[in-house]
Amino acid sequence: MALDRDRARLLELLTQLSFEKRRVTLSSGKESDFYIDCKRTVLTAEGHFLVGRLLWRDIQRLAPAAAAVGGLTRLHRAQGAKGPRHRRVDRGP
Repeated sequence: MALDRDRARLLELLTQLSFEKRRVTLSSGKESDFYIDCKRTVLTAEGHFLVGRLLWRDIQRLAPAAAAVGGLTRLHRAQGAKGPRHRRVDRGP
């Protein structure tokens, strides 16, 4: 099944590109002996494709009537905005 292959490939990429076995201090102050930087995987062309396809399949399964999906982006902060810039659009029931 393509879904299983996509998940397996994404896990493979995360393991290869994002996983590091090293001591880190988390924002909570606790320590961990590994670190996973998902950006290293997700920001590749293949990572974008796989995450998008898997997310799309989950949306179709969990919310088939969804008209749009949105969220905050880091770009706004990088550009110096004071807060999130988004607008909610309700398409009805």
